[in-house]
Amino acid sequence: MMNLLLDNTSARFPLNAALIFQNRSYTYADLSRLTQCLAASLLQRGISPGDRVAFLLPNCLEIVLCYYACFKIGAIAVPLNIRFQPELLKYCLTHSGARVLISEPELSSRIEKIRSSLPGVEQYYLTSSHTTYARPFSELLEANFDSADLPVLDQNCAAAFRLDLPAKSTTRPCEKPRLACCRARGS
Repeated sequence: MMNLLLDNTSARFPLNAALIFQNRSYTYADLSRLTQCLAASLLQRGISPGDRVAFLLPNCLEIVLCYYACFKIGAIAVPLNIRFQPELLKYCLTHSGARVLISEPELSSRIEKIRSSLPGVEQYYLTSSHTTYARPFSELLEANFDSADLPVLDQNCAAAFRLDLPAKSTTRPCEKPRLACCRARGS
């Protein structure tokens, strides 16, 4: 059901404002279209249901798109706290099994410090002006969406996101990564 939430809302209220970011308003139809393109791109790049997609992003348009695209294709969203330093980012990315990392240029120096120790992360994207190791996020919004290409998700499957949280002390990673599941059941 989480995979259909945005599409259903877009069908009912396509022209209603869904998000306002940096003085720009996005309708539900806009968000649905952008999310569909991102979902299609992730599928075309080999991301499958159950794969982890990490994002190190502040509150922005891209973080909303990442969540909904993961829900749409059955991938597991791995949101990372923008306050995490390289050591904790490395821990979270390694233990989550993320295959993709999406971030922004302002945070890329932290990623650059640990990139060589992240063999599981196969693809890197930045929201603007890319470096030699990352592609521009805008490429992910250029795919043609065909709903026939979407994986068939069980309506009772859990939409999941992974939370690798630090223990009580913010200087050390937690011993066990925690997985949070949001279960949406069909009626």
